[in-house]
Amino acid sequence: MGRLGKRIINKLPNFRLPTREDGTIRYWHIPFWGEDADVKGQYFWQLRPELREALEILLNINKSQEEIEESTQIAEEIPEEKLKNLIEGAKKQITVNAYERNQKARQLCIKKYGCKCCVCGFDFEEFYGDIGTGYIEVHHIRPLNEINKEYVVDPFNDLRPICPNCHSMLHKANITIEDLKDIIIKRHNKNL
Repeated sequence: MGRLGKRIINKLPNFRLPTREDGTIRYWHIPFWGEDADVKGQYFWQLRPELREALEILLNINKSQEEIEESTQIAEEIPEEKLKNLIEGAKKQITVNAYERNQKARQLCIKKYGCKCCVCGFDFEEFYGDIGTGYIEVHHIRPLNEINKEYVVDPFNDLRPICPNCHSMLHKANITIEDLKDIIIKRHNKNL
């Protein structure tokens, strides 16, 4: 319970912490209301109403009633017949826009900046040996879908070598390379 409270606090730095009379933090009290049971070492827990409401909002956004009901089931509630045949691999057709990449621009970017991630410094060859030699992804600083047309790419100013993890985070959060570097530095310093 306490670890969950600490994780919530990490995301809400301006949150007023519940404390005991001696000044220590009651981390369990962040997500729950609780009280001692009659048996020593046992407690009654109740999810705080504001957390319950937030979870309901998160679970219900843009979902059909059936999806809401499925996503709110906990493991014990999932009917056994649904657990027997968990099928994957069905083929479905999707339409996407694929933007052409210029391989020469990619090569020039890597020639200038190397195969080390410009965000976290990860080097595939250093970590994996020969099988990692020359492996790196290249990130468009300004995404091609924003440009939405052909343009002359500058391999030194428009592209950067990035590892797949950092590349995914840049696109997931829609942030800049510098923003992601700052996140990594802050998390690293926090863990020291």
